[in-house]
Amino acid sequence: MTRAIHTFRIRRLLNRIHTYIYSKADPRYSRKHDQQTDVKNIRAEIEKWRSEIPPTAFHPGEELVLFTTADWYDLEYNYTILQLYRAQIVDHRVETTDEVFLDCLGAAENICRSYRHHFLGKPTRCTWAALHELFLAGLTYLHCLWTSPAARQAAGHGQASSTC
Repeated sequence: MTRAIHTFRIRRLLNRIHTYIYSKADPRYSRKHDQQTDVKNIRAEIEKWRSEIPPTAFHPGEELVLFTTADWYDLEYNYTILQLYRAQIVDHRVETTDEVFLDCLGAAENICRSYRHHFLGKPTRCTWAALHELFLAGLTYLHCLWTSPAARQAAGHGQASSTC
């Protein structure tokens, strides 16, 4: 039950991201506030969520479902980071800091590597949601490398090649 409640919490944060960050064009959600403040507040809540991850029981043998692994929380954390900053890294009207690109680069890289670890050569089941997450992470990783000199410098050729 603890795992389910913690999962509901991250889903609520994802809902807030989509409501406050991506629904700006919808007049139903227009209110006087600063988007950067919303991003900072949601990021703080994401970090709080991560600090409160419940311990997971170790299951010997190969896991058949990613949800039962300890890595699942890291995937959810990294996916939420990508969702939080995705609008900033593609909007060329605003100047995006190197820190945001590096956060996205790191989150995308972690997702790609984690899925590689769990799906290559193992009987783990893949879902459409997992495929979507991995595709979004791969595109975000490439976009960060293409757009940000700081991301290119941080990743380096070998690391970028290994991740891709």
